[in-house]
Amino acid sequence: MSNRNLSTQPVDTSTEAEAATPELPYLNPHQAHHLVNAYLRGVGIKEIRPQMMYNYTSTKVNKGEKPLIKWSLETGVDREDLERWVKKYVAKKQALAAAATAEAEIEAELADEELASEVAELAEVTESE
Repeated sequence: MSNRNLSTQPVDTSTEAEAATPELPYLNPHQAHHLVNAYLRGVGIKEIRPQMMYNYTSTKVNKGEKPLIKWSLETGVDREDLERWVKKYVAKKQALAAAATAEAEIEAELADEELASEVAELAEVTESE
């Protein structure tokens, strides 16, 4: 039998409900995941899966490794460290998106130049005939 806490009450997963959630004294990785996703939606970045928070916190501790986001069984996820991680994550995602956009623009310019060169060559061949 599963040890999950199941409730018959409907769960409101809307952004307003997450934003209105009072600060809890203990923040588990799943709750951290909801807070992170509310922020990511606000800045237009793809949401993360709950497992990502577990992998970066409790799973690393359980393996004897240093967590990427401070976590302990007694205190839960460290809010300040979670905020630090989110800012770093968002900056990385935005930098990757900017680099991809810049690369696409360069490729488009090169394609335009190549097309212009081919048109010029074709015009020369046509003129010489």
